[in-house]
Amino acid sequence: MARARSDSPLLFEIVERPDFSFETKAMAEGLWPVAGMD
Repeated sequence: MARARSDSPLLFEIVERPDFSFETKAMAEGLWPVAGMD
């Protein structure tokens, strides 16, 4: 049996694809975002 769909609002909006606007803007300014660097 399928679960009933909740009528409660979502906690946050579900994005269907990643948004790389921050990274794109940084690369346009000559920067390159790096993650996980110690």
